[in-house]
Parts: sequence; structure tokens; C-alpha cells
Amino acid sequence: FDLDKKYFHSFTAVLNITYESSVNRGPVKLPDIGNGARSVFNTGTSDGVQDINLMVKKKLWDQGNKPIGWAVAAGVYFPTGDTDKKAGDDGNISVKNDATGAISRPVFRRFTDTGELPAGRQLGNGEMSYKVATFFTRQFLPGDMPDFLAGTPFDRAAIHWGGAYRFNFEHDGVDPGDKATIFGSMVMPIHKDYLSFQISSVTNWQANDTYEGEFQFPNASAAVARPDFRGGWLSLVGASFIYSPDPLIRFTATALTRVVQPTLGPSPGYVANFGFSASF
Repeated sequence: FDLDKKYFHSFTAVLNITYESSVNRGPVKLPDIGNGARSVFNTGTSDGVQDINLMVKKKLWDQGNKPIGWAVAAGVYFPTGDTDKKAGDDGNISVKNDATGAISRPVFRRFTDTGELPAGRQLGNGEMSYKVATFFTRQFLPGDMPDFLAGTPFDRAAIHWGGAYRFNFEHDGVDPGDKATIFGSMVMPIHKDYLSFQISSVTNWQANDTYEGEFQFPNASAAVARPDFRGGWLSLVGASFIYSPDPLIRFTATALTRVVQPTLGPSPGYVANFGFSASF
């Protein structure tokens, strides 16, 4: 009985290092709910490397002897990213009274007492977090498609689908909430194996993030428990062009548009991505 052949082959390790550069857009308009309408200029920048992720992937099924390919993965996020990115000037922002024009510069205490941006704008979570995932693939072969598609790019198309779940934990009174992703795509060659076209669907779910303590909004007359900021379902659909001059190298250009908006927090109306990957 060959234990290595049975269980320990077909493993792949992937190290993900992501650099983020993002900037707030403003101002935020707050209506009068007891203390006059306000315009809040809570600009803030996040620049740097996010939490580093190490994933180990195991292929369970191969399409050579199964109807589909199937793989599972598990990994860890190391708390390398900063959790102290602040709004405005080191946590101080500008708030304009829309009625009088007067401007004040308070500390931005919406999420913490020291002016930090929300969890989704921080580079890291401050704690170890963990991810599990599963992936499926079906590569179509000549004869799989109806006769009218024979000889077309669909005859060599492939479909991919799967999901992932990330377990996040509270750090210094901030809980970013667990996150899940469900995805599916169909890719077909356009020119040999160098250029391909892909149609994709990506759905993200996030448990509501939470922030301990109380906060008085500039347009309110009393403090309340800090409300959740972001959570719910976000779905995007779109298309990609993939250029692969070598089996180990690929460039990707993607445009996605939102079809489902989350119940809480901001979300993009569209997303444009440009990517590069290399395997060693």
C-alpha cells in the first residue's frame, strides 16, 4: 500500500502577496436628524501589503478518470497588514455645517476612538485568519457539444466553478466579519492557445462587520452604539480576455458589472481588473 501515492501527491502550494492602494471619495452628506445637516470630508488612503496568504491545494479528481476535475484547498492569512490606517490627517477630518458654512476638525470616531478607517479599508485584520475552498473544472472535448457547435471555439471550451470561505476574528474591538465567495466561468480559445475569452460570475457574501463602543454622528444630538458598516451579498458578472504566451504565464483584462447590491455599505457599480500571474 503506497501511502504517498494514495494521499500525498498532487499538492500545490500558493503564496499570495497583495499590494493595495486605495483612496476615499467624498464628501459624505448627512441629513439633519437633530443637529443640522453636515458634509463630512473623511478622506483616507490605504497603501501597502495586505495580510500574506499561504494556500495548499490538493487535486482529488482528474478529468482523465472522472467526469470533472475537483480540487480542495486550505490556507492561512498571516497578520502582516497594517490595521491602523486613518481617515483625514492622522485621524482628524473636516466637517462642514451646511446651514452656517462653519467647519470643524474633529477626530473621526465612526469606527474607533482614534480615527481608523473601517475594517474593509485596512490592509490587515490584526489576527490570523483561515480559508477553505473547493474548485471544479470541466474541459469539453470534441464530440461533447451539439453538432452545430462542432469545430467552433465552444468545442474546446472549459467551465470552472467553486467557492471559498474565510474565517475572520475580532481584533481590538473590530470584527471584520467572515467572507464567502462563489464563482463560475466559461472560457474558450480565440486564437490557438494564446488568446482566450472568458465569461464570469462572482458572488461575494460578508457577515456584518462590527465595532465596539459608541459614536455620535455629527448630524445627531446623542451617541449610539456604533452601527455595522458593511455586509450582505454582492454579485458581479462580466467578461475577460486572457493572453498566455507561455503555459506558465498569463495576462488578464476583466470588466465586471454589479447585478446584486449588498444590503449594507458601499459597493462598486463596476470593476475593472488587470492581472498578471506566473507559475514556477
